[in-house]
Amino acid sequence: MKILIKGFKKALTELKLFYFTSFIVALLVIIPISNFLLEGVQYVVSGNFSLGIAGGEEVLETLKVLVLTSFFGGGLGTLNGWLLSNCDFKFRKVLRICQLVPLAAPAYLITAILQDLGSIFGYQVTGLWWGVLILSISTYPYVFILANESFNKFGVNQINASRGLGVPSISTGIAENWIIEGNPKSAIGLSLVALLMIFTLIIFEKLSRKKSKRWSENPASKDSQGWELNKTRAFLAIIISLFPPIFSFGIPCFWVLLNIDLIQKGLSIELLSLSLRTISLGLLTALIAMLFSLIISLVRRANKSFLLKLITNLAGIGYAIPGTVLALSLISISSSKFNFIAICLLIWGYLVRFLTISKGSIDSSLERISPSLDEAALGLGENWLGIIKRIHLPLLQGPIFVGSLLVFVDTIKELPITFILRPFDFDTLSVRIYQYAGDERMVEAILPAILIMTLGLIASMTLIPSLEKKH
Repeated sequence: MKILIKGFKKALTELKLFYFTSFIVALLVIIPISNFLLEGVQYVVSGNFSLGIAGGEEVLETLKVLVLTSFFGGGLGTLNGWLLSNCDFKFRKVLRICQLVPLAAPAYLITAILQDLGSIFGYQVTGLWWGVLILSISTYPYVFILANESFNKFGVNQINASRGLGVPSISTGIAENWIIEGNPKSAIGLSLVALLMIFTLIIFEKLSRKKSKRWSENPASKDSQGWELNKTRAFLAIIISLFPPIFSFGIPCFWVLLNIDLIQKGLSIELLSLSLRTISLGLLTALIAMLFSLIISLVRRANKSFLLKLITNLAGIGYAIPGTVLALSLISISSSKFNFIAICLLIWGYLVRFLTISKGSIDSSLERISPSLDEAALGLGENWLGIIKRIHLPLLQGPIFVGSLLVFVDTIKELPITFILRPFDFDTLSVRIYQYAGDERMVEAILPAILIMTLGLIASMTLIPSLEKKH
């Protein structure tokens, strides 16, 4: 017992610097969110709160899109995760890999391509249901990856596109009121409503996760495939599994083939510069985000203080906040309090938004490592840094790789933060596609679209081993 107590005291002493570092990192991430909340409260108290002329409709339509996208995207991801993990049918392994393809296609690109195809073939791509369909497919891979991991883990033992489609939403309402109409009051009002919705969902998610927490010391001992599907059932399973990759990648490929003779119009030296710039931003953001996530999550595991728990939880909500809201807050900080270099402001915005992905990957894996391993190591005289080096990091190699790749993919596809915070004459592939689409010059967007989807596809395919890994 004395050895155990001595080990804990030694570990706490060594953690002081680590703890302080994690505290500073978490504060850097939540500063934009807290700054915006403070400004919003000031607007409300002073009586300047406003949703704008169409604010009520935008809130209502956002709720509709949120509910419908959650239902269809979440349902499809869970269904395919179950089919491809717990059932056995022809082409199952190939189809499982294909589920990563939608990661490569951003929603705004699919929207622009569908509208261009609509103008060619004479049909309209607009309205609520098109928005729900595109957003469901865009968010689908994240649900599938989590569902696949869960079903694979326990086996049979424990079975910004909306506005372009004519759908009013809070995110586009913020951008219009702030940038186009010069009405910051309405932009802040809509942003506060968005944050209220986000915090409600986050609280619900935390409560759900708390109830389902468990350590998987006895994972499935055999392959997950427990049901063999034949004939009609196998055919239906193949059709359901094929739909997301065909919609997100097959349609863009068809569009490229239609315009293949015009592809040379977008060929230029500038395209190489855009590609290198996009890749560099993605790699840098992924590296810093994963480093921050490791610091925050590992210190949180060692220190159970309420303050640290509160700060680290707030640091992980950035992905749920619209990019326009984060950009508005960061510009407010830069213009009124400090004078940040534009590229630093852009990287800061990426980190606030995408730290959720890398941190979530680490947190979910740490929750499956029993605390008894840490206690045993401390009891044997190992210090906390030694536990991190010899126990945690080896067990977290897979989640670190997967989390970094997901951050990289999302960074190269990110549009709102990049478009608003980028330095002058510092375009990326996503910004250039958006500009061409807005100017109705989709032919010139072919090569940037091919490049951004190729980068996303290469990164997505490196996740294949994590899908087939047997725990």
